[in-house]
Amino acid sequence: MMYQKMQSPPRYNHLWKYTPWREVSPGKLSDKPEFQESGLVYLNSESEQSMGFSVQTEGSVPLSSEDIARACLSQEATKTHVIDLNGNEDMVNLRIDANSEFSIMRIHFNVKQSSKVCVEVVGTASWFGLLITGKINSNCHFDFGYSEKLPESSRVVRCEDWRLNRSSVFNMAGLSTQSFRRKSDLRISLEESSSEFYGSLAVHGLGSKKDDTHVEIDHQVGNTFSDLNIKTACDESSRSISTGRLYIREGADGVDSGQVFRNLLLSEKARADSIPELEVYADDVQARHGAASAPVDEELIYYLMSRGLDRENSISTLVEGFLADAYSNLKSEKLREEMRTRLRIHLDCLANH
Repeated sequence: MMYQKMQSPPRYNHLWKYTPWREVSPGKLSDKPEFQESGLVYLNSESEQSMGFSVQTEGSVPLSSEDIARACLSQEATKTHVIDLNGNEDMVNLRIDANSEFSIMRIHFNVKQSSKVCVEVVGTASWFGLLITGKINSNCHFDFGYSEKLPESSRVVRCEDWRLNRSSVFNMAGLSTQSFRRKSDLRISLEESSSEFYGSLAVHGLGSKKDDTHVEIDHQVGNTFSDLNIKTACDESSRSISTGRLYIREGADGVDSGQVFRNLLLSEKARADSIPELEVYADDVQARHGAASAPVDEELIYYLMSRGLDRENSISTLVEGFLADAYSNLKSEKLREEMRTRLRIHLDCLANH
C-alpha cells in the first residue's frame, strides 16, 4: 500500500505514542513532496579497494511494511546503495550530502568481514529521511557510528534494521545534536547464537528540539547478549523521549541483556522521558533495565568554579563528561574515541558560536 493512503498511526500505537507521524512526516498524507536522492561520498584518502569497501547502486524495492515511516522511506528512495565490507582495520568515513528541501537516502550494509564505518549527514535539507538495513555475517565484528550536521529547523526520520548472525559482534554508536524534530526507530535482531550487540547513544537537546528514539532488540535465539546505554542532556525547553523494547522469545534460554537510560536536565523547562520495556518469554535469562533523571549537581558546578572556570564552562564540562560516558560500554576503542571526538567538536562549536 502507498504510504499516502495509510492511516496516520493512532497515539496508542507504541511507536508513535510520543511523536505523532504528522510532526515528522515530509508533508500532509495527501501531499506529494519533491524528493531528491542525497549524495554518498567516500572520504578516506586510501583507495576503496585497500579499505575493503565497495558500493553499488541498485533500484530500490519498496518494503512490505505496515510501519508508515519505513513505507515512506522505501517507496520514495528510488536507489539503494549496497555497500560490501570485506574487512578493514581503519575507519571508513562516509558523508551523506542532504541539500534539497526533501532529501532521502537508502543504504544496505553487507558485512562480510570485520569492519568499521562512520557516517555523518551534512547539508541544508528541511526534511531528511534515512533507511538503513544491514546483515552482519557470522564471526564478523562491525563498528558503526552515526552523527548529523543539519539545520536546527530540519526534521529527520531515521529507520534502521540490522540482522546478526552466529558469533557476530555489533557496536553501534549515535550522536544526536541538532534538528528541530527527530524520530529514530532502530531495530536489531540477534538471529543466531553467540551474537552480541552493544548500543550507545548520546543526545544533546537545545532550544525547543524534540528527539524521539526507539530501540528494539529482538533475541530470537538463546546464548546471545545485548547492552544498550542511552544518555541525554536536555537544556532550555528541549525534550527527549527514549524507549527501549527488549524482546526475548520463547525458548531463548541463556540470553544476557540490559539497558540503561540516564538523563541530565539543565533547565526547569527541559524534559526527558525514558521508557525501558521488557518482554521475556524464556525462563533462564538475565534481563536488566534502569532509568534515572536528575538536574545538574550544583556541588560539582561549585567545585569546577573554584578551580577557575565560570559557570557556563563548568556546565559544559559536566555535559561533555556525562555524554562521553554514553560510549563507555562499546567494545571498540576506535569507535569510542571517534564518537567522543565528534561530541567534543560539537560542544566546542557551541562554545564559540
